[in-house]
Amino acid sequence: MLDTYGLINISLGSSRIKKIVTTFSRLTPNLPVDLFLTDKPGISVTDQNKVHWSYYLTSYQPAVGYYKYINGSAITHSTYIYSGNPLEEWMKLYDHIKRAIGCYIIHVDFDFDYFPSQNKRIIDWMTTQNDSFDTLNVLSTQEEDSGHVQYLMSKIKACRNLSLCVTDGYQIEIPETVYLTITNSKFIDCEQFLRLRAQEILLIRCSLTNQDFNRFLKSWMAGESHFELKKLKIGTSIEDGTDEIMMGVPHEVTTDIDVAEVMRRGPFRIEMTRGYNITRSDGKVATVCVSNHFDKEIRPEYSRSGCLCMWVH
Repeated sequence: MLDTYGLINISLGSSRIKKIVTTFSRLTPNLPVDLFLTDKPGISVTDQNKVHWSYYLTSYQPAVGYYKYINGSAITHSTYIYSGNPLEEWMKLYDHIKRAIGCYIIHVDFDFDYFPSQNKRIIDWMTTQNDSFDTLNVLSTQEEDSGHVQYLMSKIKACRNLSLCVTDGYQIEIPETVYLTITNSKFIDCEQFLRLRAQEILLIRCSLTNQDFNRFLKSWMAGESHFELKKLKIGTSIEDGTDEIMMGVPHEVTTDIDVAEVMRRGPFRIEMTRGYNITRSDGKVATVCVSNHFDKEIRPEYSRSGCLCMWVH
């Protein structure tokens, strides 16, 4: 009759109760878990009813307590637990939950700024639990963490949705993924860009040039790169560079309203007045669009960059 929250709580009572809970939990499937590496390390377990049961370790006493959040049909129960060593207790709590009720990591938010001296240890511990993740969000504002971020990338066997937000000066090899978002992608040069393998790519603050885009389009048409690509958006300082980008690229101009509607939606979110249809060597068609504004929802005077979008259809 106990819910997930009750099972976890009573399992903390004694080793005997933990064994009883563990035996009972073998009758139910393992539950997905989200991990949060922030100032308050957290664990969120999602039960069969899609209810979220979250635990956060904090050294800030006034934050301790239980809170319930309701957002439409989504319900989250959050418990903030005081700890003099939040990171250590966070690892122990995950190990306890895993042994007691069974769980597996699907989502990780990893902020490298909060426990800089422990980052390698966290990576080793985390990838021992799982070497494949559905979603991994990485944030780092310190250039000296570049080696640790690259270390994490090298330890990952598979990741479906990878998001990176890093400062300038990084050099990172990107593992194979399905959905890739890089908020500050200045470190991506043309050679590395051509090596990327993802179905959907969003690069913000990119340093690729019009000549690089031209090389990419020719490479894609020849079937030499980005064979799995379906959607691409690159934010960069494009200023009337369409002619240079499309130079020597066989294409047909299109104003198809159906294509324009696709470009209005995510991840593109631009107003397409003219696109360019290009054809790959195997007959696959893609529409390329160049915009002076990165996002149609941002007023032009506040938009600091344009973008190149590509939809393979």
